[in-house]
Order: sequence, then structure tokens, then C-alpha cells
Amino acid sequence: MSRFKNQKKSSFIDSKKGEIEEEEKKKTVGHEENDISSRLKFNFSYFNPESPGYDFNNLKKEALADFYTKLRVYSREPLTHWMLETIGKGSGHVYENYVNFPDNSDFDNPDHVPKGVEWGRFRMDYETRLVGFIVPQNCHGKVIKYKGKNYYLDCNVFYAVFLDMDHRFYLTKKK
Repeated sequence: MSRFKNQKKSSFIDSKKGEIEEEEKKKTVGHEENDISSRLKFNFSYFNPESPGYDFNNLKKEALADFYTKLRVYSREPLTHWMLETIGKGSGHVYENYVNFPDNSDFDNPDHVPKGVEWGRFRMDYETRLVGFIVPQNCHGKVIKYKGKNYYLDCNVFYAVFLDMDHRFYLTKKK
């Protein structure tokens, strides 16, 4: 039987099995080449639908579908990627970090948002912005003990607070 054995074929199949096994290992959550920890996360627990903002119930089905598609795309990369990614005529970015709540805004700084966060927005379309905040970079990884358990601050989470359909969060003069 061994005289019919094809060594090249066996070697090729073994090498392919090894490649498949290595690719499967990379899919493991703790593998160094798995990008799960670098992906942007969105949190809506601070969301405030009151005017001048909007609630998601006000969006038509097509607009809501487009919104969630953009969230899905945005969450494939880290926040730092979107801070650098230009949009429009190249003068703005997909995510703008304002650091402080703007003085010139139709919105009020909500009391339920923690102090010391950095305010910013994601551009969803020509006029629509998803406004919220991030944890500052210098707090990333800081341990917070809450109700007896340790939690870690993550600067790669965007906490959505307002849906700004009319570009009224950061007012600018029309040119």
C-alpha cells in the first residue's frame, strides 16, 4: 500500500491543516492578533432624547437602517482611526473631539454625565451628528471599584448622549 502514497500530496495537506489551525487560533479572544479589543464600542446608557435632540423613534426606517449601518462600520476600527479619517471637503473628521462641552450650543450640558470626560461627535450624514463623550486617554485602564467589583476605564468607548439632526450641538457661523 505504501508504494501508492503521494508524499507531495500528504505534505501539502499537512501544511494546509497547519495554516487552518493557526487561523483558528487567531480567532480566539485572547490571541495577540485578534483585534477585538481595538474595536470601538458604543454605549447608549447616557442617551438623552429630549429637544433640541431627537429620539430614535423619530427616524424613518431607512434613516434608522443607515444609522445602524454606520455604527457597525465605525465599530470595526478604533476611535483613533476615526479621529484622523477626513470627511467632506477634508477639513473635518468622522469623529471630532471637542474636549469640552461647547460654549456655543443649543444643547445644555446634562447633569447625569460624569465630570472630566471629553465631548465630541460622530458625523452620521450631512447634518446629523451623534454627540457624546469619551474617557480621556490619561484615564485609560484606570481601575474603578464599584459595588465591590473592579472595572476598567476604556478610552475606546463612545458614550452617546444626543442625536443632533440639525447640527445644533456645536454652532458655527454659516459661510
